Amino acid sequence: MPKNSLKIKKLTEHNKKIYSGLEELKTLDSYTNGQRVTKALAIYRKQIKYLSTLAETHQEQLQKTVFSSEILQLQEPKLKKSLHPIKFFKNYKKYNTEKKEYKEVVRKAQIAEINFTLAKEKNGLVVASNGTRHYKPENMQVTSSYIQTDDKYIATYYLADIAAFLSPYVLFRLITSHLPFTISVFIEPSNSNQLIKQARQRLSVLEMQQQENLKKGKLRDQQKDKSIEEVTAFLEELVHEVEKGMLYSFYLSLEAQTQDELKQLHKEVKNISDALELSLTKYTFGQKKAFETMLPFHNDTLNQNRVMQSSAVAYLTPFITKQIHDPDGIFLGFNAYHESLVFVNPFTVRNSNVNILGVSGAGKSITAKVMATRLYMRGTQIIIIDPEGEYVQYARKMGGEVIEFSRTNGINPFSINTTDRNEILDHISLLKTFFKFFIRKDRFDGAILDKVLVDLYKEYPKNKPTFKKFLTKMKNTLMYEDLTVLNDGSLQGRI
Repeated sequence: MPKNSLKIKKLTEHNKKIYSGLEELKTLDSYTNGQRVTKALAIYRKQIKYLSTLAETHQEQLQKTVFSSEILQLQEPKLKKSLHPIKFFKNYKKYNTEKKEYKEVVRKAQIAEINFTLAKEKNGLVVASNGTRHYKPENMQVTSSYIQTDDKYIATYYLADIAAFLSPYVLFRLITSHLPFTISVFIEPSNSNQLIKQARQRLSVLEMQQQENLKKGKLRDQQKDKSIEEVTAFLEELVHEVEKGMLYSFYLSLEAQTQDELKQLHKEVKNISDALELSLTKYTFGQKKAFETMLPFHNDTLNQNRVMQSSAVAYLTPFITKQIHDPDGIFLGFNAYHESLVFVNPFTVRNSNVNILGVSGAGKSITAKVMATRLYMRGTQIIIIDPEGEYVQYARKMGGEVIEFSRTNGINPFSINTTDRNEILDHISLLKTFFKFFIRKDRFDGAILDKVLVDLYKEYPKNKPTFKKFLTKMKNTLMYEDLTVLNDGSLQGRI
């Protein structure tokens, strides 16, 4: 069937589906005039309702397409094959052109700047970069230090300076504070060669200034020495590609209901930022531009950016950790990011293994004793295998029993605290593996060993198996001689 015929057929089916509700109009001839009008109005209303629902569905689909990523909408070009040489050559030429354009678009997207906006509200953080917040410019009143839109007073700040050395969770403390604010961050990669050139120029200027001071008989400027050291370290990291240069912009907007509340929030945000050694400065006589920067349009109208190392940018990227609190858990310590209490129950997670690592004297044994004590207080049975006798006094003070193993007090591998048949069979499989270590390969017979062990547990728990009963049943087998080492040889008394 030709392509045009297929298109006409699909269009006909589509129109038939849309106007299917109007087919009922053909059945109105049997009604009187008044009934026909009433019935026709009901059919039209039903059809309008159906078309409105269909239009809303298409509108939602269009919105999803508009606000989705451009990269996700791209389709990698494909080569159209043809048996005709000239046509194939044209298709291949077109494919090469489209392939280059596709790669260029992807490359530009990979090096594009990153922008995201976070809104901190009473119920937590909300991503505000989806274009759903709208403001009417005609309702906005602009002053030198804030703007007023509807019933809100908004003041915007930018990051003017940072400390020479940042802690890994410096921004966590700001974000987890009680202040209501919106944060907008712009991150863009910078040319490393240009940065190296600028850093060398800056280093030359600082060293020249220091030399001029020395020639004049002045003391060395400690602040300049510190700057020289920082620039030298930064230059070395850039040259050896340990760090990358990034352009970083950070903006913060405070929202309040009144001017007095905005002034109080200003004092609080300055106190918190100064304590974190982050210099936040209010953008005076430019609050409208600052407000436009905070809107979710990925447009930095202020351009208050700084050249920073990639590690510093990582420290100033706001990712939030949730609180670790299990109602059935034990107290383990404090969260390093927001100093909340950490409660964990090691028996409710998928893997209950815990490793405690540290140098000698770091407190590994103390940590283990603290965990054991808190688990014991929750009703957990604690069993400690202690070859060095480090936990003997601890066990006695906690009211526990200390069992010392020796040749006269060994471990009975046949002991099992269950009457379930399946668990007994599992234990027999474990015993077979255990005794296999003491039997030579040419003498080992798994079938005979399995039969003897099953016979030992046949009347359990009425008759409990022992190692002597086991040896008696194994006496007429080739494996008996190898097993006697556990009874008469150097390993006697171990079991």
